[in-house]
Amino acid sequence: MDILDSILNDRHPTATGAGRALFRALAVKAAYPTEAVRAADPAGHLASYGAHRLATECVRTGRPILIPHVGDRDLARIARDAEAAAILARAGVHTYLLTPLTARGEVLGTLGLSRARNPLPFDNDDLTLAGELADRAAVCIDNARLYQGARNTAVTLQRSLLPDLPPQQAGLE
Repeated sequence: MDILDSILNDRHPTATGAGRALFRALAVKAAYPTEAVRAADPAGHLASYGAHRLATECVRTGRPILIPHVGDRDLARIARDAEAAAILARAGVHTYLLTPLTARGEVLGTLGLSRARNPLPFDNDDLTLAGELADRAAVCIDNARLYQGARNTAVTLQRSLLPDLPPQQAGLE
């Protein structure tokens, strides 16, 4: 799961039409131990993805991407670099789907899923389920963002009401 870094900095999501997008990896998880996890950016990692990356396309268009049968060209658009693409190929990744994290009409990031061991390719039912999960995750992320913004405002207001120095009390040192 990758999120646009701009929303973590309390700004509106930004992904330019044909340009790059700055993503922060939020989570990486596998159903079973696999080498493919090494190809993903570790949680917290900040990465700038070019327009050719599927994640950038997904955020720009706001539409999911389903690749039932992944080829070498697809791996180059999924992986961060040639080394990561080679890791995915060795791990046997053969199907991929990417869905936008959308909350309140804004695309916040992407949820990407791949399969290696399970021989079945992702289909439209998988895409629907992933979309529902992504929508729920996006609402949770957006709620956390809104809560943090409200909290920051409250703390700033409270601090502005405090005196710079405590009043001097006679007889106290």
